[in-house]
Amino acid sequence: MFVKVINEDFNVIETPANVEQIINYIKDSLGKMNLDNSILNELLLNMDNINIQIIDGETYSIKLPNGSLRQNKISNEVGALKTNMVINANDEELNIIPGIVMRKNFNNHQLIHEILHGISSRQHNLYNEDGITYTKTGTKIDYYDNSLNDYPNVTNLSSEGLNEGITEYLTSLLTNEYNGNYASQVVISSLFMTSNNNLLNAYFMNDCSGLEKFYDDVEEKQTLITRQDFINLTSKGYDFDLISKIIAAGIEYNRVHGKEMTEEKLGSLTQYLDNNMILDSGSWKDLIANYQTNKTLWTKEKLNTDFDYAKVIED
Repeated sequence: MFVKVINEDFNVIETPANVEQIINYIKDSLGKMNLDNSILNELLLNMDNINIQIIDGETYSIKLPNGSLRQNKISNEVGALKTNMVINANDEELNIIPGIVMRKNFNNHQLIHEILHGISSRQHNLYNEDGITYTKTGTKIDYYDNSLNDYPNVTNLSSEGLNEGITEYLTSLLTNEYNGNYASQVVISSLFMTSNNNLLNAYFMNDCSGLEKFYDDVEEKQTLITRQDFINLTSKGYDFDLISKIIAAGIEYNRVHGKEMTEEKLGSLTQYLDNNMILDSGSWKDLIANYQTNKTLWTKEKLNTDFDYAKVIED
């Protein structure tokens, strides 16, 4: 294991045994995800470059291009987070080493979620001829100029909601813990990861080509949504109409790809949403059905069952 475990002063400290176990477990799990070899090799390199900073107070540190340390506040409610921990820049590129900040009393679910953010982060970011570059963490994309100032998102591909949904979905599969975090984003991500590997590859690739391929395929295979709906999907997920429309599109997308959703799966899915995102009235089944062109699977009452991730993604 090459992951560096440090304290707030960037001094290397002893690696907790459970951290090393989690790192090795994630590495083994990545090898079983049917990823392209080039993507898998990049992820394993990213894993080795990650810094994990263990704190016991209200601040953590990042290292700036001039070598100085800057302290940032962390909320008492946050058990772990991913950050740009070491930032280096020259005339050609912006180089970022991602880091995981975690408290001493972290839990495995939190750590795995943040590590997935870390390994899906693009570390070498070349400037173009205009002095602009972008960073990519999963499906979240941010642009910067060569003075490290924010720059308008010129490609308009970034989806914060998909990013959190995929990360939490994969975390839940790895931990077998389904705690309702990012409920709607998880359901959406699982739906669009059922029929092919386009979205999974897009999440882990270090450029935007996979994300463009995913958006192109979705727009070709169904008519309910465009890429702009994914872009508009936030991590908060309170736009119930948008969420319902994207879920209906995901059901149609699976059907076109030969992955027809059974009534049991759909009942399980809507029950999970009803349990974790309670509406003022009615059910998520009714909201989603408003957008469906084929409503034959909604003729019976929804099943009283918990959302089963395995049923959603099985062949």
